[in-house]
Amino acid sequence: MQLEAYIRQHTTVTNFAKRINKSRQQVHRYMRGEHLTLSIIDKIEAETAGRVTAADLRASRAEGAAA
Repeated sequence: MQLEAYIRQHTTVTNFAKRINKSRQQVHRYMRGEHLTLSIIDKIEAETAGRVTAADLRASRAEGAAA
């Protein structure tokens, strides 16, 4: 599942940002596949209970690069 889809279905960007201790702007970057580190990928996977995986985030990065 893409991070954007998860957030739309389960929470808000503001709430998700608070849950992972990041800014709303940073969460938007993650949704575009930008600035993804291994630690934030692990944090997103944990916070979404595995619904958003590293593979999903890599796909977001590839889509962002193609745009």
